[in-house]
Amino acid sequence: MPRAAAETQALIGKTLGGRFVVERLLGEGGMGAVYAAQEVNTQERVALKVVHAELAARHKEHVSRFVQETLAAALVNHPNVVRSLGAFDDEGRPVLVLELLEGISLDRVIRKGPLPIARAVEIALQASEGIGAAHAKGIVHRDLKPANVFLTEVGERLRVVVLDFGVALLHDPLRDPQDIRQTAHGVLLGTLDYMSPEQLQDARTADARSDVYALGVILFEMLTGRVPFSAETDPMLVVQILTAPHLDVSNHRPDVPAELVGVVDRALAKDPARRFQSMAEFAAALRAFQRDASPEAASPLAPLGSPGRSNLLQWIVIVVLAVVAITAALMR
Repeated sequence: MPRAAAETQALIGKTLGGRFVVERLLGEGGMGAVYAAQEVNTQERVALKVVHAELAARHKEHVSRFVQETLAAALVNHPNVVRSLGAFDDEGRPVLVLELLEGISLDRVIRKGPLPIARAVEIALQASEGIGAAHAKGIVHRDLKPANVFLTEVGERLRVVVLDFGVALLHDPLRDPQDIRQTAHGVLLGTLDYMSPEQLQDARTADARSDVYALGVILFEMLTGRVPFSAETDPMLVVQILTAPHLDVSNHRPDVPAELVGVVDRALAKDPARRFQSMAEFAAALRAFQRDASPEAASPLAPLGSPGRSNLLQWIVIVVLAVVAITAALMR
């Protein structure tokens, strides 16, 4: 078993920082792992994001990004951004304490195919409001993608939560840009499918409009089930994003209104000056397509086969009618 994997399993059942009992593994990546845990005094259940000890010791840039995420998440207090509850060091492992979310990530929903238009708009709208709140604090996310958008429920209402500010860019007018921009020249941070042309060319130039582009890609993917550019290799994909027109939403989803297609097209403009200039402007365009959706249309669990209330009632009526019909046939 690789050392990082062994370390991941070894933490389950242990108490970190003298306060948090690790219950189970929620997810793992190359940089670290996320666990469900319980605070020993308050019994509050939280999520712990733990950097692998070996990476923390040997790769200071990982720790730097982790600190960046801690700072970024702590600055933003908005229901559509994951809440940061603090951070601590445990035997050389940096640990970030986050609210524990129950639900499903957007990438898992999209794998099942395109979303209903009303639901796609609602998810994009809530995500835009959360990212807009981050932008108001001078934070550019730079790694928006479906895996970093989480869907949960508050009662019967959908709550969209933006995660993972690990490669966020903090713009602080009181500090030297060379100090706050941690991305080295020529280094790509982010996920290619969702990176804007200017971010691909120099990530240090990314601003709020780069996040607008990424959310435009996510909206395109929710509506069509695919990303707007595809290529066999990463270099070919970069060339496509920089030079080629994106796929047409209408060719893959004819029922999408032309006006909404126009919103997606504007968000995906190669020239940042031709995009929505802020998330607030993007959100205003999306609100024109909001619908009074039924609870199941807004529920993040519906794509997994969880019936909404009206669907359940329809099935009950169908079953009752079927039973009545069978009974009548048998009595003839």
